[in-house]
Amino acid sequence: MGKILDPKNLFFKIINLKKKNPKLKVGLCHGVFDIIHEGHIKHFEYSKNKCDILVVSLTSDQFVNKGPGRPYNDEIKRSNILASIKYIDYVFINYNATPLNFIKHLKPNFYFKGKDYLKTDLTGNLAKESKEIKKFKGRLIITPTEIMSSTKIYNNLFSKFDNYQKITIQNIKSNFHYDLIEKIINIASKTELTLIGDTIIDEYKFCDVIGLASKDPCFSTVENRIKKIQGGALAVAIMASQFVKKVNFFTYGEDDILKKYLKKYRNINLINLNTKLSIQKKTRYLNSNRFEKILQVTNYKKLKLTEHSARLMKSKMQKFKLKNNIIVCDFGVGLFEHDFLDWINTIKDKYLNVQTNSLNYGYNTVKKYFKARYVSLDEREWRLALQDQEDSLLLKLKKLKNYHYKNLTRGKNGSIFIDRSNKIIKSPVFFNKTIDTTGCGDAYFILSSILLINKCPIELIPFLSNIYAGIHSQSLGNEKVIPKNEYLRVVKGILNI
Repeated sequence: MGKILDPKNLFFKIINLKKKNPKLKVGLCHGVFDIIHEGHIKHFEYSKNKCDILVVSLTSDQFVNKGPGRPYNDEIKRSNILASIKYIDYVFINYNATPLNFIKHLKPNFYFKGKDYLKTDLTGNLAKESKEIKKFKGRLIITPTEIMSSTKIYNNLFSKFDNYQKITIQNIKSNFHYDLIEKIINIASKTELTLIGDTIIDEYKFCDVIGLASKDPCFSTVENRIKKIQGGALAVAIMASQFVKKVNFFTYGEDDILKKYLKKYRNINLINLNTKLSIQKKTRYLNSNRFEKILQVTNYKKLKLTEHSARLMKSKMQKFKLKNNIIVCDFGVGLFEHDFLDWINTIKDKYLNVQTNSLNYGYNTVKKYFKARYVSLDEREWRLALQDQEDSLLLKLKKLKNYHYKNLTRGKNGSIFIDRSNKIIKSPVFFNKTIDTTGCGDAYFILSSILLINKCPIELIPFLSNIYAGIHSQSLGNEKVIPKNEYLRVVKGILNI
């Protein structure tokens, strides 16, 4: 029976054992180990035969990126299961993204990984771990045990994918190998984008709900903390930076604020069109315990953009001689007006996301843009643009020849993509539970745009974009930036059915 220890105590335990017996061989395994199968047992058996003490580092729940509903067993259950396996001596829950720091201090004689790592390492961490092991003459050993998949077992036995989701996944698997998807995503990393749009700061105020006020029909709350998160085009630029080589980001607002959010993303080139214009803010009041939204306050103020200011910004952008891969994120605050809008309209090869909100409801529609290569909107935004509440939206979208590719996002009902030949590709969502849908439409838009730019097969675009939007929905607003490799791991997990 193995023992579960915290990393600090385990480290001192192993050090003391090594002092008593310098010839003691210590082996380390690391992984999620969500659903234990025969492959895992054989892996641990082989590893234990190579060492005197076998330690297992268990990925904590917060760092498990294997798709919706994972991990199936939480970190406590997983650690207890591992501790019951006779080949394992010690188990600890690793509250870091990788075991690299523990390897540096423990200096195990052997580090064991499964054969699946011979083909690909989507985490990108194995090379770093292997390099660290070699520093103290340790060995990385790939165990020769049969490859089995916890994810495949989960997807087939425990996942809550409905028939529509399963059929879609099977259709994608039948026509496209995962290696092709990875290749397309990696090719995108050579792309340079130009993104133009309104920066928004999403302010979250977490409150403890006391109850109803004694004299008024309203909630009584105590505010306990505030979190400010990138939003609008700023969030979209950061999302894009994870997939492409460079993002030329044209926006406006106080330089210090913009640079504060962008300082970690060196492939984003900020071009501030107007430092005197205010950055917009949206405030949400949340129940601290459940993350339920109590109230949302849109603090938008329509930009007082004079024709002179518009001409100056137009002139600033013209210096860059923009032609291709132009991403427009229009949140209807007033940037895309006057000469500036007229100039944007001269660019044919652009990708549009034009949003409707409480400030501009009914007045900011995609119709103000005469041509575009791609437009992605939700149903309400499309209907407002087409001035139609009842007729078949798909029929209307098919008739729009000035927008070559069209996309309709439908929340929990998935999305519909229409190509230049009016072929319709539908795709469901793949995350049935969400934490916050803020920014999911933006996430879908930017990844689908990147895929379209890089000539991804049309049938893959809504599938891959819905997965990305689904991962985005698992955290608060735009707080979590999803790295490319993490995204690919989830895609691979979903396809493993």
